[in-house]
Amino acid sequence: MDDEGDKNYYGSISGKIAQADSKAKIVACQEVDIDSTVINVDGTFRIENLPIGNYDLTIKSSTYRIYELLNVKVNNETTTYIGEIDLSNIPDLVSHHIPENYDNLGLPDHISSITISIAFTRQMDKQSVEDAFSTFPETEGQFYWGIIRDDPYITDYYADNWYESYNNTYTQYDNSAFTFRIAQKDLYADTTYYVTLSTNAKDIRGNQLRFPLEFSFTTQQNSSQFDRIITYPNNGDIIKDLIIYEGIQVLFHKDIDQMKIENSININLCENPILYWPNDRELIIDIGGVFFADTFYSISIDTLQTFIEEPFDNVPFTFSFQTALPQIIKTIPYNGNLNAPIRSEIELEFNTFVNIDSVITNFSINPNILGDFIYGRSFYHTGHPSYVTFIPSNNLDSNTVYTVTIGGGAEDLYGTNIKEPYIFSFKTGID
Repeated sequence: MDDEGDKNYYGSISGKIAQADSKAKIVACQEVDIDSTVINVDGTFRIENLPIGNYDLTIKSSTYRIYELLNVKVNNETTTYIGEIDLSNIPDLVSHHIPENYDNLGLPDHISSITISIAFTRQMDKQSVEDAFSTFPETEGQFYWGIIRDDPYITDYYADNWYESYNNTYTQYDNSAFTFRIAQKDLYADTTYYVTLSTNAKDIRGNQLRFPLEFSFTTQQNSSQFDRIITYPNNGDIIKDLIIYEGIQVLFHKDIDQMKIENSININLCENPILYWPNDRELIIDIGGVFFADTFYSISIDTLQTFIEEPFDNVPFTFSFQTALPQIIKTIPYNGNLNAPIRSEIELEFNTFVNIDSVITNFSINPNILGDFIYGRSFYHTGHPSYVTFIPSNNLDSNTVYTVTIGGGAEDLYGTNIKEPYIFSFKTGID
């Protein structure tokens, strides 16, 4: 009778581990370990004859993160099923990482970079972590401790100050997080990167990772790429700003034979462009500082056997773009200004270099006022040929509406005119 009564106060816990090959051990405890078992070959497990009450379960495996499930209730003569447990392959000392496993990343353009961030659950020994970190394909880069980047991309605008700004924001991570910025030269399109943090990584108390952290991400050709070559302008662009300070840019995703590229490049409207290479994979095509307006540009490169590592599939590689008409993109005073100073100079900013004589011929202001014209910006008088400034001989009348018209005959330096008149108005303030 006593034995039969004892059975009424015992129950069981069962479940399943998704990783059936993990050889996981399940430990049930109440302040101290009460019982344990190892999963079956199909991942199932069952712990029987547990005294009724609440148990904390710990699931341990040599190749998976420790999993804890608290306050599992055991009732008498029943089995508590905890469901199927999916163990994490992130080591216990690691909190999370960015990119996540199997992420697909559009390859950033040639003025960007990709970062890999890892956060830890404890303060880490920096040198051991950096020595344990590796990628395949192998990459060079820079470690920045104390920060985690949710966005793995760095654009050129933040290229110089991103670390300072993020470090100020995330200093609470201290030695428990780092970001590794991959060198631009080691970024490839359509490539899977495998990241490993070996068991040599340890915290400041000497505790090492029980198993390696391993994850991967893939770079993918994005919308700005064509045949795995990145260009600026992009294929099909309509270019409104005709002044090109940085030239036409072509970025190749692999090592190339630069001489073969130079010998096989063709640009309509430009027989002898200046070509130079800021780095091994970036080509700058200088066609003279300004595009022809209202013009179709086509650039082709015979890429047959120009790649050292492999030939290109599509021969030749071609991209093209269209340029806009000459146009006024900004005025001072701006259209609709209701309180312009009576000492105002009238500044016209164009999207290209203009013929100042044609602007003067097509300029009118009502009420009429005499003055002089110069190349350059209002008050700065820099002489830049994309600006024309009208300097009135006398102050403008106060509390007066002025209307400025630039006729369609105003031309750029190549003789292309703006076609349609440009009209804007402003009102002077009360003197």
